[in-house]
Amino acid sequence: IRVSALLLAAASARGHECGARREVVDLGANDGRGIAELEPLTADALLTAVTAFEMNPGFESILRGKLARFPGGELVQAAAWTHARGIDAELQLPGHLSAVRGGRNVGRPDNATGSSVVVGGVPLNARSKCGKAAWCSAGTRRAHVASVDLAAWLRARVCAADVLVVKLDIEGGEWELLAHVIEQG
Repeated sequence: IRVSALLLAAASARGHECGARREVVDLGANDGRGIAELEPLTADALLTAVTAFEMNPGFESILRGKLARFPGGELVQAAAWTHARGIDAELQLPGHLSAVRGGRNVGRPDNATGSSVVVGGVPLNARSKCGKAAWCSAGTRRAHVASVDLAAWLRARVCAADVLVVKLDIEGGEWELLAHVIEQG
């Protein structure tokens, strides 16, 4: 009885009943293309929330627009990371591509896959194919960005009975972040 009372108290602190959350968390949401694919799941109420983490402010408006179509759609403008002290990042500047649709040019934001956190002065995606390719970047700028300790965020937000699907694409920082989440429980 004591354990169940603690679980109920923890679920109440999270703002939902334990086991009621069915959420997708997109770490490294970029321009939200992955989020858009989830829209059919809202028709049958299969999702209760969609949360996108994106440290590049160039995608704020497009992500907010896509997240507005979901119940509980939330943008966390920060890097999902191993601490909440902020971190240096190499931010790819969104460019513009002209896509041809129906015989006419339609401008759209470029998918900025070149952004990365910087550890020890080196962007973590520096060795990736994208990190080395001139075509992958419309230019970059170094900035200090907010960060969220993902392990702490998860502990405060979900319980063991919740359903959580995580998409993790943070341009070279995946192993460091996964190790932290596993170590922290």
